[in-house]
Amino acid sequence: MYKTFTRRLFEESLEEVAGNIKGFVLDIGAKDNVYKNQMNCDTYLTLDLIYSPGIDIIADAHKLPFKLNKFDWVLCTNLLEHVKDPKKIVAEARGVLKLGGKILIYVPFYYRYHPDPKDFYRFTEDGVRELLKDFDQIKIKKIGGVIVVVLEIFSIELAILQPIFEILWKFTKPLDRSLRKNRYYALGWFAIGLKKKDDK
Repeated sequence: MYKTFTRRLFEESLEEVAGNIKGFVLDIGAKDNVYKNQMNCDTYLTLDLIYSPGIDIIADAHKLPFKLNKFDWVLCTNLLEHVKDPKKIVAEARGVLKLGGKILIYVPFYYRYHPDPKDFYRFTEDGVRELLKDFDQIKIKKIGGVIVVVLEIFSIELAILQPIFEILWKFTKPLDRSLRKNRYYALGWFAIGLKKKDDK
């Protein structure tokens, strides 16, 4: 199955940090549960609103069914654009994190409409910082630059030409990386935040 450039770059970023994701992990909006085997964790719990194979708990992420201070990591990737209140879900995730625990999110910026079942939001870098404002040591990574944004749009709309876009990407990927300092064009944002140890 064809992988979008967004998916590929997200998975590259996830692979870079996967070895640090340890302990008790909650994946909110896990859906197909495709990332479990990448994690070096003791327990990996999946949650989604709708059942699919590999989902451990069916629940609404706006009201997580867990005690406070339970998880070492909470993953919330490719989800927040689909929910009515992303700030509420991030707050819920923070509540179930242990002190010193971390949240990892991925949200789109330039990306096509993709209802699952709804598609409400797109996020700027400022929007990501606002989502994670109650966390410390926030690290935000820009996913993709202007070149891959253009390639993503056309490779999806002109699927028959995808082999050509693959070749273009092979030769333009280094240039795209060099242009990522430009904040105006991004496929999305990959971010990690720490729950402060002095929080009450």
